Amino acid sequence: MCHTNSSGPTGDGPGQIGGLSTQDLERLSKARAAMEPGQEVDSPILNEFGNRIIRSMGRKEFLQLISTPERLAPALGNKSDLDGDGIPDAVEYLDGTDPLNKSHGDPLWLFLVNVNRYKEHIVLLVVACALLNWGLSSLMLWFSSQSNADNEEHKDGSLNQP
Repeated sequence: MCHTNSSGPTGDGPGQIGGLSTQDLERLSKARAAMEPGQEVDSPILNEFGNRIIRSMGRKEFLQLISTPERLAPALGNKSDLDGDGIPDAVEYLDGTDPLNKSHGDPLWLFLVNVNRYKEHIVLLVVACALLNWGLSSLMLWFSSQSNADNEEHKDGSLNQP
């Protein structure tokens, strides 16, 4: 969930330690030295979520939480939302969804977030549908009244003829 390579950090593939260039190894060393929160972290083996974890809590605290991953979400807090879907990264971590993909998350929560995000559009759509319904109903009543008036004229005309 936090590594660039789905197989994790070890190995020689892209995003794994064995496949890093000299510059990437220097970036990795600098990221591993970020023991305290607030330091800039740009690890080549971590994705944006992993770098955010280390940046927000520091590597020292993160290493203490490895044995108790359930404590990671409260330590992250609910301020970070890297994918902008309205669900905090810590909640997505607990749910096992991808905090970097705005289409991943609890479907009900995503629905409610999107309803809130697009509430003006929804109100305008409801008003437009109501006005369309009213307009069509009025048009149908007008056609009906015209048809009834024509029928009355035909009835009156046929009664007056010999």
